[in-house]
Amino acid sequence: MGPLQTRCRYHPERAGIGVCTRCGGTLCEECSTRVEGILHCRECLAGLQVTPAARGWRSASALAPALVLTPLAWVALGFGLYVLVALIALLGEWLRSLET
Repeated sequence: MGPLQTRCRYHPERAGIGVCTRCGGTLCEECSTRVEGILHCRECLAGLQVTPAARGWRSASALAPALVLTPLAWVALGFGLYVLVALIALLGEWLRSLET
């Protein structure tokens, strides 16, 4: 006799791939939803409240570094492009000097 296979609580014809961490129900691939790495069934997922962390921001303190680092990244990108254009211009002058 083979190993006991657990079935989905919503689809008894399908094999279960995991268990809802809130109610303990077995779920198939279609019925399972992961929120921040935690498996939930559809009823438990409907009962969850949407928090700012679930919307993408871990906390308001994450905004301050982003406001500082974004302008610095643009400055670094602009400086990098300036250097690249200057090097291309210098290379062009050097190639013209070799032709004469």
